[in-house]
Amino acid sequence: QHMTLVWALSPIVGFFLTPILGSLSDRCKNPMGRRRPFIILLSIGVLFGLLLVPNGEDLGYYMGDFYSNDFFNETSSSSSVNFTKILPHRTTAIESDEGLSEMLTTESSSHSWGILFTILGTVLLDFDADACQSPSRAYLLDVTQPDDHARGLSTFTIMAGLGGAIGYSLGGINWDATKIGQALG
Repeated sequence: QHMTLVWALSPIVGFFLTPILGSLSDRCKNPMGRRRPFIILLSIGVLFGLLLVPNGEDLGYYMGDFYSNDFFNETSSSSSVNFTKILPHRTTAIESDEGLSEMLTTESSSHSWGILFTILGTVLLDFDADACQSPSRAYLLDVTQPDDHARGLSTFTIMAGLGGAIGYSLGGINWDATKIGQALG
């Protein structure tokens, strides 16, 4: 319901922080260079985002999130209340069609920590991936001859577009129907 707001957080944070990071990288006196520390730190942020997004729910359970049937057991006796039975989130439509009706549940849950970790992972992943492009382009310009700037930036743009296209295409594959998906569960 609120996912569009979560997706808006990263550009808002980037609007304020990316110019500051760019200014800091221009004045950085680190022995590794001006851009490398920022590229490394933002890449580590991407890595943490990649870890938090799929594992936010498990971290939430570790921090105290719970499933509870109490809410539904107490209120389901009321004839004016109509609850829609839902499948647990890790159940696929194929499994439900195969007669696993026992998996139908009406459970209330508290996933505050899981939601927080997943949102944090989404913002980290999106912001750091976007913010890392600026110092990467600046680094490219720092290490190439002025005659090669146009070719380097064009190559950078083509590779970023190709990576995005491949990434979105891989997300559109039904991995449950492939041997790789079945092997990885």
